[in-house]
Amino acid sequence: MGRVCIFCAKGKPTREHVIPAWLSEVLPGDGEFNFTRQQEDGSVSSWLTSALNLTVKRVCGPCNHGWMSQLESRAKPLLTPLINGQAGTFGHHEQTLMATWATKMAIVVEQSRSGRPMIPSGYRRYLYERQEPPPGTHVWMARYGGARTVWFDRFDGNLDSSQKSGRIHALTLSLGQLVLQLYSLLIDKPEEIVIEKATSLPELWPNRLHRAVWPPPIHPLDDAHMQSLAKSLLIG
Repeated sequence: MGRVCIFCAKGKPTREHVIPAWLSEVLPGDGEFNFTRQQEDGSVSSWLTSALNLTVKRVCGPCNHGWMSQLESRAKPLLTPLINGQAGTFGHHEQTLMATWATKMAIVVEQSRSGRPMIPSGYRRYLYERQEPPPGTHVWMARYGGARTVWFDRFDGNLDSSQKSGRIHALTLSLGQLVLQLYSLLIDKPEEIVIEKATSLPELWPNRLHRAVWPPPIHPLDDAHMQSLAKSLLIG
């Protein structure tokens, strides 16, 4: 049996952009995009590209052109001002949309790496069916103050906690000035885990702010802070 879609588990996979193509219209600067990816061993690789052309063949046409396209259409007008550093505020609905989009990004980015995927099929199915982050998902935001256009770092690790044992999947993503960080606690009853950040990043999900403010009231992150951000997690 051939591969099926990672979301609906039914359709035949087609090509899907890892970094949505619409971002090429709104990312700051002219000419080539500066991509940066932190490897699992901590090393950092950077390259220039004229197009956001990184793709994976793991999503079917109905998902790609259906609910995922609708998600991108709703996220674009919300994320574009943040990517370009324009001030604003947003409530619970917008925070849920940002967190849902970040969850989709974490799943698709993971498929672009070699090796067995960490995120289980049930987690992906939950996003597909309910259009919101699954239990155990935490999403924070920050502001990037460096010169890189796109930065993404995927991190997998063991849950080192006195409460439970299991695995963690993380994605740290910066697009222009916007930084989104997602942690997925891949365990049973993740709501029982006490989780905090070692930094004071505003949390978008599940502990949504009454009113989120952009830019957030913290100092913009430089490249050194971006490299350490993925490990800045505290679990009791």
